[in-house]
Amino acid sequence: MSNQNSMSSSFNGPIFNATSVAAEFRKSGFAILRNVFDKAFIDLLHTEFVQNYKHHLIPEDKEDALTVGNKRYKTSVELNAPFDSIDLLANSQIMPAVRKIIDDKVVLASVVCVTSLPGAQEQSSHRDHPWLFGTPIDRLLPSYALKMVVPLVPMNPETGTTRVWPESQNNVDAVALDSDSVDPVLDAGDCMFTDYNLMHQGLANKSGYPRPVLFLSYAKHWFRDEQNFQKQEHLVASKSVQRKLSATDPCLFSRVQASDY
Repeated sequence: MSNQNSMSSSFNGPIFNATSVAAEFRKSGFAILRNVFDKAFIDLLHTEFVQNYKHHLIPEDKEDALTVGNKRYKTSVELNAPFDSIDLLANSQIMPAVRKIIDDKVVLASVVCVTSLPGAQEQSSHRDHPWLFGTPIDRLLPSYALKMVVPLVPMNPETGTTRVWPESQNNVDAVALDSDSVDPVLDAGDCMFTDYNLMHQGLANKSGYPRPVLFLSYAKHWFRDEQNFQKQEHLVASKSVQRKLSATDPCLFSRVQASDY
């Protein structure tokens, strides 16, 4: 059963109380942060993505992208301008909340874009990663990783959104899917944090244009997601970008390795 009301998990920016965001995230498994990014900046990201990844807008399997559903493709985004912006990768308004949720030694683990083409059907419900231990203790552990969902076009009933099941990060599948779900509506400039174990589902794109969505993963320093990166790199950057990011925050960007170009 879907429930559109997600106001209790929504925070209006651009200033956020990190403690409140973290508390809601731990409870619900997700948190919506509104007006984080300037809309002109999101438009720039969208324009650059469309120009640089034109071949991802064609409904066919690709060597540099993973098919993650019907007409739905995931690609690692090269951290060239403007995708190397600190405002995107380590936004000062939201990083305090990220660090409260994960810890002070949090690392940027991956940057990808999932593009749902027109007519893309809804995904099956799933979690981003299997339980760490496969025992009941998993449901008692704090978050070890989160995804920041950054839509490059509005996510709504027409373009489709990411349906989430509140508190499902702490429940087995049968219990989680028996509860009400939420279909968040996100505008350009908004973002959403989701726990790596939150049950969720990409919905159908009923519009006439692609729906590219950035997913930035932040994790504890000991966690590395190999489950979802068997075909592509977690992070892709030039040597100059790697040096710039490392100088900005050596711990956060410790996994950004320079490519051979």
